Amino acid sequence: MNIPAWSLRSWSWSRVVGLTLKILWCSAAMAVLVTMLWHFDPHDPEERDNPILFAYLMFALTYPSGLLAAFVASIALGLVERFVSLNTAPSRLYDYILPWIGFVCVGYWQWFKLAPWLWNKLLVVLLPWLRRKLGSG
Repeated sequence: MNIPAWSLRSWSWSRVVGLTLKILWCSAAMAVLVTMLWHFDPHDPEERDNPILFAYLMFALTYPSGLLAAFVASIALGLVERFVSLNTAPSRLYDYILPWIGFVCVGYWQWFKLAPWLWNKLLVVLLPWLRRKLGSG
């Protein structure tokens, strides 16, 4: 029986699960951005908690690499501000969109490129070791 490549029956379970996780993760990241942009008002004094919530939500989606990326970005921005005056008014671009792009790039790379690669490398080392242990026991 010849199953077409576009048919879901031709996909493996790992591919379906991987695609589902990508869709869920990207949807969650997009929901964070849309929610923060929806509630953005630079003239509202109650606005001060939204950037904190944004950071926590993006840290949760990109943990642990998001913490490292935010640390490196803050050092880089500190160095840039030392030499260039960045007196910008609060805006959606600087407050949410640029950091969101950075978090999404780092998080996507971590969860959908690095983590599967590390998992496969671990299996290459772990499975032969388990076979030797269980076979000799």
